[in-house]
Amino acid sequence: MPDDNGCSRKAQVEVTTSGEPAITATELEVIAGYRVHPLASMFPLITGKEFEQMKEAAARAGRLPAAELHEGLLIDGRNRLRVLEALRRQGIAIEVPVVEWLPANGETVEEHIWAVNNNRRHLTADQRAALATAFLPEIEASRKAKQQTSRFGSSDSVTVAANSPSPEKPPPKGPRTSQEKERASSVGELGRLADVSCYKAKQAVQLVKAVRAGQASQSDLDAVVAGDKPLREVTPARRKTKKRPPESTLAGAPPEEQAQADTQIAEEGKDAGNDQPPSEEAARRLWDQWTNDFAVADMPSWRRHFLKVIHDDQRKYGR
Repeated sequence: MPDDNGCSRKAQVEVTTSGEPAITATELEVIAGYRVHPLASMFPLITGKEFEQMKEAAARAGRLPAAELHEGLLIDGRNRLRVLEALRRQGIAIEVPVVEWLPANGETVEEHIWAVNNNRRHLTADQRAALATAFLPEIEASRKAKQQTSRFGSSDSVTVAANSPSPEKPPPKGPRTSQEKERASSVGELGRLADVSCYKAKQAVQLVKAVRAGQASQSDLDAVVAGDKPLREVTPARRKTKKRPPESTLAGAPPEEQAQADTQIAEEGKDAGNDQPPSEEAARRLWDQWTNDFAVADMPSWRRHFLKVIHDDQRKYGR
């Protein structure tokens, strides 16, 4: 149904059966007789005092910057055309040219819509993160293509002659930290696109997945996009489950003896540079501290040893 400004809309971010967000438009928004691109319809319209100020400025100037079309769909200028319609009903004529958008430097229409709207508006971080989830399928596809190219090499690469000397291998890189992995992930790329933290981007992705799983409603996602609700209010909290550790060799030992053993194990890991696998006895004692303040998760070799011990126990006892 048309609103007071003569526009109708029914476009939103939804999720596909694969769990990824996608832009859908069961009924395209129409403004001043122009059908609107679904991605452009996702951005909240200007209302209230800000819209009235825009009308007053347009009436004084008698003209507003051009709106843009692409393949018959309006991709930029929704609010300008709404101002045109509102002033026309008041008997005030202004000029708003409508031109065809011409891509430049390989920019896609989706990238152009995002750039002009995200840079122009005072959107909150939550709104930007929720809106950016519409680009998650493209981000995932781009990352997959880069990974395949990196793994198998470019198809148009030049073949090296058999007698050519082998190129020097770059020095091996150390293991990436969890923060570096997160920044290089799809969530990290989404965060950079929306100019939000990885934590905020992860919240938005979790909300989209929750909508698909039935743990959150589509109206929750729409409310975040509209700025009516924050992400933290509608994103389901992740439940933390505490794993039951295997039986310890020091179960029931006096606190003093346990503390002494803990200190010894910590020193063993420190002296080994956190790179040598511990003894089975030391590993089992340290497992009792898994949920305490000892940073076992930062020791890859110890963690691998724990997983092996758990696997052996499961096979031995049929757990």
